[in-house]
Amino acid sequence: MASAPDAPPGAWAAWVVPTLWLLAPLGLLLAFGLFKEAYLKFLLIASPALALLLTAACSPLALLRSTPRVTGPPPPAQRLAGVGLAHPGLGRRQQGAAWR
Repeated sequence: MASAPDAPPGAWAAWVVPTLWLLAPLGLLLAFGLFKEAYLKFLLIASPALALLLTAACSPLALLRSTPRVTGPPPPAQRLAGVGLAHPGLGRRQQGAAWR
């Protein structure tokens, strides 16, 4: 399984381990023909794996959506705001003032 070049060394485990965890109970139920309603309780073992897989699938999408795309230098207003934040006396939040 190829991973992204910037992925940490064990990133593949975030997909492989929960996938095996999810498929093992399903495979055993199918292999032994346990199709009765009484055996469905054994699928509860696979529910945390499903939650982990859904989380692993949704987290990169959330990062892509929340990461701003910077294509050039900031507009002058943002440059001035950055100067104000860098100076110890400027850019402080006043008591009771709300951020906008």
